[in-house]
Amino acid sequence: MADFIREVDEDYRRDKTIAFWKTYGWMFLVGAGLIILAVSGYTFYQSKKQAAIESQANSYLEAELLIDKGNLDAAIVRLEAMLTQELSAGYNALAQLRIGQLHAQSGDRNAALAAYEAAAKDTALPQTFRDLAQISATSLQLDRLTSEDVIARLSALTLDSDYKYTASELIGVSLLREGKQAEALPYFRTLQQAQEAPQSLRGRAQTLLTALDDAALPDVSEALDEGAAPASDAGLDADPAANGAALEGEAGETPQ
Repeated sequence: MADFIREVDEDYRRDKTIAFWKTYGWMFLVGAGLIILAVSGYTFYQSKKQAAIESQANSYLEAELLIDKGNLDAAIVRLEAMLTQELSAGYNALAQLRIGQLHAQSGDRNAALAAYEAAAKDTALPQTFRDLAQISATSLQLDRLTSEDVIARLSALTLDSDYKYTASELIGVSLLREGKQAEALPYFRTLQQAQEAPQSLRGRAQTLLTALDDAALPDVSEALDEGAAPASDAGLDADPAANGAALEGEAGETPQ
């Protein structure tokens, strides 16, 4: 009797399973199909994305090879052509900043400034690259700007930026150029004492502080010429392998 009841129960469960599958089985098939499509689509997207990044890398390398050959104008054209394409944020920033540096290297300061200013205002770029563009533009025209101009451009960066130490240095230098030593001193003291600041900036700050403490105005002028942040500190290295590090600046992050 027990075996009969078990057989009836099994038949009943099998009939219920078959009825359930006939009613709802299509949902599982559709769901499985959607999962397969999603995985296939994601794989295709990742493959296409990787191919696009490789293409951007090749285009940028072509520009660097032109630079190595001394053909700066052709390199600028190549980089500008890159900007007409859809780029990752990293290569977009890299191309714009490199164009600015090449114009500056060629002696066309106005074109360099235009490139840097455009990058600084480009909301599509990560903030760290926009800050670097602002630093580069300010450094390039430090001899034209008043200390008030420099402070207006960079004061926010001294508070919250990956390039806060470079911004502080530029403000201090602009104040010294106008003879405002008392106002400049705090910037250089902060730099000299900041253990996390780049050693090159700390060294220049120490040079200027030594000259100021000696109260030797001629020495201050010489130290100022040495202490002003070189444009290369805020720009990109000529070596493409070093460009990632140059873009890192004080941030320590390579662009993606």
